[in-house]
Amino acid sequence: MKNFLINRLSPFFSVTKFSKICILFLVDSHLLIISSSISYLITYKQNLSLINAAIIGSILVTVRLSCFILFKLYQVSWRYASTREFMAIYASLFLGSVVLLGISQTVFSGFVIKEDFLKFLIIESLFSLFFILSFRGFIRLIREEMYFLNKNPSTNLLNTLIIGAGSAGVMIAKEIQKNSKLEYNLIGFLDDNLSKVGQLMCGKRVLGKSMDLKNLYEKQDIDVAIIAMPSANSKKVREILESIKDTNLKFKITPSLNDLIDNKVGVQDLREIVISDLLGRNEIESTIINKDNNYIRDKSVLVTGGGGSIGSELCRQILFYQPKQLIIVDNCEEHIYQVERSLKQDFSQSDIIYVVGDIKDRTDLEFVFTTYQPNLVFHAAAYKHVPIMEENPKSLIKNNILGTYNTLECSKKYNIDRFILISTDKAVNPTNIMGGSKRLCEVITLAMANSYKLNFSAVRFGNVLNSKGSVVPLFKEQIKKGGPITVTHPDITRYFMTIPEATKLVLQAGLLSTGGEIFTLDMGSPVKITELAKDMIRLSNKEGQIDIKFSGLRPGEKLYEELSYNESTLIRTIHNKIFKTNEFCKFNIDKIDTMINEFTTRTLYDEPITLSKLILDYVTQSNNIESQVIS
Repeated sequence: MKNFLINRLSPFFSVTKFSKICILFLVDSHLLIISSSISYLITYKQNLSLINAAIIGSILVTVRLSCFILFKLYQVSWRYASTREFMAIYASLFLGSVVLLGISQTVFSGFVIKEDFLKFLIIESLFSLFFILSFRGFIRLIREEMYFLNKNPSTNLLNTLIIGAGSAGVMIAKEIQKNSKLEYNLIGFLDDNLSKVGQLMCGKRVLGKSMDLKNLYEKQDIDVAIIAMPSANSKKVREILESIKDTNLKFKITPSLNDLIDNKVGVQDLREIVISDLLGRNEIESTIINKDNNYIRDKSVLVTGGGGSIGSELCRQILFYQPKQLIIVDNCEEHIYQVERSLKQDFSQSDIIYVVGDIKDRTDLEFVFTTYQPNLVFHAAAYKHVPIMEENPKSLIKNNILGTYNTLECSKKYNIDRFILISTDKAVNPTNIMGGSKRLCEVITLAMANSYKLNFSAVRFGNVLNSKGSVVPLFKEQIKKGGPITVTHPDITRYFMTIPEATKLVLQAGLLSTGGEIFTLDMGSPVKITELAKDMIRLSNKEGQIDIKFSGLRPGEKLYEELSYNESTLIRTIHNKIFKTNEFCKFNIDKIDTMINEFTTRTLYDEPITLSKLILDYVTQSNNIESQVIS
């Protein structure tokens, strides 16, 4: 019977928009006539008059329909109507009643009793409200039933559970139910709020708590679980995944609260769970940069290494602060091409200069500084791969040490307002020459800042997820090939943060800079690389299929990294994730000049092993550090 009724009514939903409005208008007219007639019979049963009933009814229907048009009730798609649209019905009926009361003082005054008309109007309003709401609810119900009938029976729908019966979960459920093209068959919800368990949401029951997932997976043959908890932390996401190990259940997750636009989420926003969802990093919610202290707005900003992982994201985030001009320098044409393509899509109106240039070449830098006159410099250009650099100390010295010195010299010469060096945790007690080179970059920056009273500083942090050549993309590639995943040592750990988080904090550290500081970022707890590998295998649904192989520590590789030489003397700043190290290097500018001259000369003829030793020798000399304990 239900299917018969739906099939009979379905042609109504296939007509043109204008035809639908006309049909709805006619239905409303008849419903209002019925409401008026019933109310008249109830109110005036002792004194019935067909003429009076016709006059009152015709004026009432005209006023009510005019109010419906005024409140745009015929422009609403009732299939997607929200509380706001239904409130418009209440408002239009109330306004119509006020108008009809006014009319009763004049037009109706000769043939109706005021007290009786008020009673009539109250009864009629209730009947009209009931009929109008019921009909629109009926339309909505029919459309939802048509959705299920229109599903292609041959389509293999995915049995789906939504974990989280809050607003995000309900929005996802409504879209699944309304869009017949989606491949999901909603089974129900899970929620850790016990008061919701057993309740109906969008016609589907909350079947239990999130930890009941495995039990329901086996009983209900679930294919997909959607984690719809934008405020959930990584610990919660990890708990859910751990509760259903060794299965083929697929997961989708909604964006975090910070990534949602207007707190709205839809099926198009769902994504795969990625490793950053499990690493215990909380999103940065606070920012200390505002319209009053925005040091980037209307400034010309230079980013070296702007085509790299950190550099390109720095460029993207800098543009949100509305610089006058952004100059991106990179020595790789492909990197410049990629960053140009990316930024042109979102910042087509911004003034962006793309320069294929090399910080090793002083003339390249002189050209950039004289032509574009930057006010701020973010120095992200560097070689960073430890094993490769162990074999190439000459290139490392030229790029990291001499290139940084060139950039600092130009920044001093052309009166740059601020210079921020992007450093690394590998610069602390380095056991490899890459880390040693970055430590010397810090030393040069601090020496020049202190000697010339310049606002030159460094920001030091650990590994970033998904940077080019880092462990995460390497593991992805190994998993794709069927394994094994290679880890150098069972106990090796590293600090991790996402690229957007790291760059966001770099920009905020730039605001705190007064010159001569090394800032370090709150990296959270170190992550065991073996556990990271296991998590990535689990996320790829290949548990038991991919092996982990230990290959041994590589030359210069440490088991663990440090963020400062003396963590007990770190100084808090006004940002809870940014600290200032209390390190004072004794290298003066004369010692820096001597070191640079020696590196410049000896890269011309020295053997690699001699150059490597020279880097670490200078690190040892520079690390005669005084740290004052701040009381």
